[in-house]
Amino acid sequence: MNKTILQNKIKIHKEGMRLSAAAVCTLGLVAALLLRLHTAVQLCLFFIVLALHIERLHSGLDALSAFSPNMDTLLLLSALAALLHGIALSSDAPYYAYAALSLTLAECGNAAEKRLFGAAAHGRRMTDRLCRALVPVSLLLFVLTLTVWLALGEGMLRALDFAAASVIVSCPAAIGILLPLVNLLAVKTAEKNNILLGSADSIEKLGTVNTLIVGQSSIVYAAEPSLYDLYAVDADKTALLAVAAAIEQKASHPFAEAIVLAAAKLDLSMPRVTEFAEFRGKGVYAAVGGDKYFLGNKKLFWEQGIALPDAVRTADLGGHLPLYAAKNGAFYGMLLLGNTEKTDVCFSVEALRTCGVKTFLRVKGGAILLDGEREKVLQEPKNNATIKKMLYGGAADGADAFCTADSAGHADVLLPRGSLYDAYCALRFGRKARSVLLGNLLVTLCGSVLCPVLACGGLYVLGVTLTPGITLAVAAVTAALMVLNGMRLRNFAPPPLIQSEEDDMFGKVHYTMKIDGMSCAHCSARVKTALETLRGTSAQISLEEKTARVKCPVSVDAEALTKAVTEAGYTVLSCERV
Repeated sequence: MNKTILQNKIKIHKEGMRLSAAAVCTLGLVAALLLRLHTAVQLCLFFIVLALHIERLHSGLDALSAFSPNMDTLLLLSALAALLHGIALSSDAPYYAYAALSLTLAECGNAAEKRLFGAAAHGRRMTDRLCRALVPVSLLLFVLTLTVWLALGEGMLRALDFAAASVIVSCPAAIGILLPLVNLLAVKTAEKNNILLGSADSIEKLGTVNTLIVGQSSIVYAAEPSLYDLYAVDADKTALLAVAAAIEQKASHPFAEAIVLAAAKLDLSMPRVTEFAEFRGKGVYAAVGGDKYFLGNKKLFWEQGIALPDAVRTADLGGHLPLYAAKNGAFYGMLLLGNTEKTDVCFSVEALRTCGVKTFLRVKGGAILLDGEREKVLQEPKNNATIKKMLYGGAADGADAFCTADSAGHADVLLPRGSLYDAYCALRFGRKARSVLLGNLLVTLCGSVLCPVLACGGLYVLGVTLTPGITLAVAAVTAALMVLNGMRLRNFAPPPLIQSEEDDMFGKVHYTMKIDGMSCAHCSARVKTALETLRGTSAQISLEEKTARVKCPVSVDAEALTKAVTEAGYTVLSCERV
């Protein structure tokens, strides 16, 4: 193990020394060009740079012979064209500096991304796809330029001068280093926002996802069980919940605490339980205020001879666990229990839908579309030409996966907090990062069009020709634009999480109150404060109409609202439930 570590350190040290030497020679070439030193000095320095990058040039030759050109192929063509332009044509202003700069920057960028990801670089793969199109274009431009100038009778030397220059500048010098630098900036910005990129092409995948598969229900649903809804025969939900909570205080099953907490949340007064018995795995019996109650499942009701209404027996419970209630031998109501959605799920699903991303929850036998009516589909979407899927949590299909902090295995993206909101933020970040990368490619293409037009003599009739100094200036401007574009990533901030109001399962009720005595803004503020001191109550006051629109829990009735306003010194003319 120690030997392997030592060998890796030696390899990294040699790589650093090689890149440092190449950078020094490249800077020397730029200085020699600016100082107009003899071309022999420039040629010697250029040969040193080529020797230091011989592996990359050999890789470009292999790719060309395999008819699969890439960035290395374009660098090879640029270097050969620079040698042709400088040696064969005996040019006084050779393009050695530009070709060497392209080679060195590309190698530095590739080394930086290898250190960052430990794998083939994503930025380089993007440039490879671009160069796959640029290589045949540059070769075609060479042939066309040579043919046109020969046809115009300018001579072989002039035609070769223009043709070679067009191939040299078709390799964009800045793209080799600046795309990896943007990639590095993306990684650092993502880390600040709790988004850890685990593979080299994570950014591109994040930017193209339009279908999100949630593989773990714990990402969507809270771990603690809760009371989802209830139904009472006499429509008095609060009375049913108060009795059920009083009985369940003595029970030991896992959902008892959820019922008690739901009653405590509404400040319900619980009656006294005089008798209590528990039927293991079935339910409980209790006597409350002279009435006898049973709370349990269908088996308990069957044993006690209590009939369930047909509507209750055939009702679609949406996957929730029913707890039936009986009072004095007759069906009294039903409580639905289960895991509720986390507070960020509703906002995140809607935000993802707005971005054009469909969200599915993987379940046994298919998936559930987390939108609207929670439609269930028999098969979850698969990757194809139009569907770009990414799995969040659970077993990954290959490497196309988000991953939570406690998940095992390889994943493209690690989200430590494991929430759906974090997945939404990651997709937003991926789209912005991808737009930055595409913007840099567009800037590069503009430079790749401008320079070859000048190089092939497109403006020769106007006395405008391309020189090595102009090519370096264009490379510098391109680099500056790409840096400015890349800085947009630093301004990325997660969109604010707007949590939906957590209405309880009984729903909130609305009242409209006519109030006399309000004459100024101070009066309306006092009335609003008096009403909102009641737990869970919100109020909107209209001074012109002398009204208050109140939203409150069921446990807050008209009498409580009237009392609060009266104690504040105002007269309630009416209080109607709407």
